[in-house]
Amino acid sequence: MKVSELTKETITLYGKVDSDAEDAELLETLFLPAAKEYMMQHAGMTTEQMDEHQDVTVAVCALCIQMYDNRSVSIDTDKLNQVVVDIINRYSMNLIPRRDET
Repeated sequence: MKVSELTKETITLYGKVDSDAEDAELLETLFLPAAKEYMMQHAGMTTEQMDEHQDVTVAVCALCIQMYDNRSVSIDTDKLNQVVVDIINRYSMNLIPRRDET
């Protein structure tokens, strides 16, 4: 599945969200766009580049659920999901100088 094909139903199933329709709507309208933007900004990827890698879809799903689960002001931990961090770092291009920039 591609990142561009993700829906609130997919995210809800992935995160085992047993809440009402309002929560599913938040996943689609707030958390999914935010997770995609986070991935694009952190890794320096375009939407098209994200769609080329299936594991990026998992990272975006995990980011959505992490954002959903940690939506309160206080949180219990400051640790990031290591799988998500590893996937993002694997594709991170914005810290690597391109040949035309050196």
